[in-house]
Amino acid sequence: MMSRNHVYFFVLVFVLMGVFGLAFRVQRVEAQPVIYYIRADGSIEPFTTFIFSADNITYTFTNNITGSILVQRSNIMIDGSGYTLQGYGGLYNENGFDLFNVNNVTIKDTIVESFYWGFLLNSTAHIVLSGNNITKNQQDGIVSLVSSNNIILGNNITNNSLHGIRLDGSLNNSIVGNNITNNNMPGIWLNGSSNNIVVGNNIAYNLWRGILLDGSLNNSIVGNNITNNEYGILLQNSSNNIIEGNNIANNPYGIRVHTSSNSNSIVGNNIANNILYGILLFYSSNNIVSGNNIANNSIDGICLRTSSNSNSIVGNNIANNGYGINLYSSDNLFYHNNFLNNTVQVYLTPGYANVWDDGYPSCGNYWSNYTGVDSNHDGIGDTAYIIAENNTDNFPLMGMFHSFNAFLGYDVYVISNSTIESFEYFESNSTIRMHVSNSSATQTYGFCRVCIPHDLMTEPYNVTINGKTPTYWNYTIYDNGTHRWIYFAYEHSTLEILIVPEFPSFLILPLFMIATLLAVIVHGRKHTM
Repeated sequence: MMSRNHVYFFVLVFVLMGVFGLAFRVQRVEAQPVIYYIRADGSIEPFTTFIFSADNITYTFTNNITGSILVQRSNIMIDGSGYTLQGYGGLYNENGFDLFNVNNVTIKDTIVESFYWGFLLNSTAHIVLSGNNITKNQQDGIVSLVSSNNIILGNNITNNSLHGIRLDGSLNNSIVGNNITNNNMPGIWLNGSSNNIVVGNNIAYNLWRGILLDGSLNNSIVGNNITNNEYGILLQNSSNNIIEGNNIANNPYGIRVHTSSNSNSIVGNNIANNILYGILLFYSSNNIVSGNNIANNSIDGICLRTSSNSNSIVGNNIANNGYGINLYSSDNLFYHNNFLNNTVQVYLTPGYANVWDDGYPSCGNYWSNYTGVDSNHDGIGDTAYIIAENNTDNFPLMGMFHSFNAFLGYDVYVISNSTIESFEYFESNSTIRMHVSNSSATQTYGFCRVCIPHDLMTEPYNVTINGKTPTYWNYTIYDNGTHRWIYFAYEHSTLEILIVPEFPSFLILPLFMIATLLAVIVHGRKHTM
């Protein structure tokens, strides 16, 4: 039989096991996250001295805060004063600042880190997020859901596990001057979001895309620095967007226009040193690629793949790429491009026909390997540049193409084998001034073919080279009623070229008045004789 002492012993063991088990379970209970509410009436719950407001309009941090802030009041400003709003690493799916159905709220100068989403804007309008440091969030730095007319300005958005900024179904927002780096998904993702502007941001070292547009229309991507991402910019099912004046470099893909992304404008960008493609169009049509510098991309400067038709590739510098143009499609238009020292200027899959000039007098492209001559001195090669069957530049340029905006949207086109150091137009006396120099140490002869709008300068024109007459000139190559084409040549050195109307505009009215006065005098004398 078990002795009474043994019974007491086992009872004590079971009691101690229960106590220790209870202690263990108590130790595993974790504190719930704190959520601070800025209520619609302006009050703060729960009360904290770390957020101060004297007027229920301006709220100022006085210390670091651990927890989320749910904003339910409109027409206020929250100033973080450089303090930190600290999360729990996204453990509770909490958001740093959570704004729902509020308007006219400014949140500035706050460090927001270690939440699920740093900022959530849900059904909001006229929100300003300015000068915040948004980092180490489990999902996205900033999420905008069905929100409009918000401004995301001058924030540092870095090291978030997914996107830097994500806009879902959001319209008319401005993303301006932010530093968006080292996020694990696209730096900026516009998903079903239209009429937004993305301007002047630094978007770098994001692991997937710099900027992704998915099902998004009429957005403007302007003046951004987009470097060292997997894709610089990716468009899919996105049309009528403007991509202008960006620096897009050192990405595997510079710009990829994909899957029925039509009628976009890619204008005036620097697209250089990308590992694979500068620009890739895939199943996309009616896009304009104009005035870009597309250089030193390892495989293709521009690649047009399957069913990318009716695109216009105009006025680009395409230099030192593997393939300048790689074509798997037809019915595209190429003119006024400069093809400079690409390993292969154009690679064309047999059977596809494209157009390589704009007819005379606008003409075609400049090819650095063209060997033809210009015996009639008009700046256009006498023989065609043949690319492949059904692909011929009938009017190859004898010098590089340049476009200069002179005045009020009027462009002057210059084709020249010289280096154009500067171009100026003086509206006061309707004068063009250029400075040119040798394009190589051995060059002794130079020319310019210039297209001038009538509305910019009245005809006829007069040209001087360092104050002297050109060695050859033809000021009436062609005139279509709105533009005049002229040609002149010169012996080379560093030169100043002036193009002036034979009767400058400021003299036309006085001369007209004098001529009228003389006619009246003559008429009067006849009637008095």
